[in-house]
Amino acid sequence: NKNNKIISKDQINEYGILLEAGQGKNINGNMFAILKSLEYEKEWEKYEPYFVVTKDTIDSAKARFDFYGFKKVKVTIRDTQEYWTLLNTCKYIMTDNSYPTLYTKREGQIYLNTWHGTPLKYLGRSDIKNAVSLGNIQKNYFACDYALFPNNHTKDVFMKDYMLERMYKGYNLMADYPRNAALLNTDGEEQLKEKLGLKHKKVVAYMPTWRGTGRSADSEKQVAIIKEK
Repeated sequence: NKNNKIISKDQINEYGILLEAGQGKNINGNMFAILKSLEYEKEWEKYEPYFVVTKDTIDSAKARFDFYGFKKVKVTIRDTQEYWTLLNTCKYIMTDNSYPTLYTKREGQIYLNTWHGTPLKYLGRSDIKNAVSLGNIQKNYFACDYALFPNNHTKDVFMKDYMLERMYKGYNLMADYPRNAALLNTDGEEQLKEKLGLKHKKVVAYMPTWRGTGRSADSEKQVAIIKEK
């Protein structure tokens, strides 16, 4: 990729952090939880967070960041020239999925992959119908300096189904998902309920990461069913 080669000569920003959730399609999960820490905690005040969005999610992302009072974060649209510049110059790159096939990590960059759920389904070579994504996800994990796994089951599935055994050279971080910290924040729970006008009501969250076979999930229909209940 000609542009990628030119961009890769730019100096790395030692304080730049690029966060990408669901290839820019999501504005939640582990990447959002990490962004909250970067915004709220003083020890990260020197760092410059950038959050990847798409043209379809940019307005929702900005509205959500305003809702939480974020001041530092800047958004970048995936696959734009700005996006590729940041991907090649941020010291820290983080995702819960995979970066584009054209991307090659530079020396001096640090890559963290958290993934986005516990695989109670088939992945990689065990999911032959969707094997088209296997190679790029495998490549991404080979590039990782750190891969976060919330339990041994998840780690074992990735090592087997993406054939990482004996070849993955990064560090395995066995730790809770950053997004799960929200479940223990009782003060935040009450504040959020008050902001949403639900202070005296019981709130139930439905948060599956897998809603159907392959790419055929009908999320709108499932949400409608839940509302009826």
